[in-house]
Amino acid sequence: MYNYNYNNNRKVITKITLPVCLLCVRSNTFVEIHASNLVVWKMQRYHLVREFTSKPSLVPPLVLLAHVFFVVRIFWNKYKFQHHDFTRFGFREYVAAGC
Repeated sequence: MYNYNYNNNRKVITKITLPVCLLCVRSNTFVEIHASNLVVWKMQRYHLVREFTSKPSLVPPLVLLAHVFFVVRIFWNKYKFQHHDFTRFGFREYVAAGC
């Protein structure tokens, strides 16, 4: 009689704990997959934005104007950086001001 009662208690405990354990494993798997999906999504978004910003904004005959503007802007920023007086403001303030 004692052995029969022990087996029933064991079955009841097993029937309760097994679904709880399976639910925990599923939940953990869901969290891991969701975290990895976020990383993949962010990388895909980054590549999409990089591709979008690298393409010229004008149609092919006018793309030369966009390239000329880009080169002029690079030289202008370089000139402005070389001729800026860093004695009054430090470099961090210069970068923070967006000059």
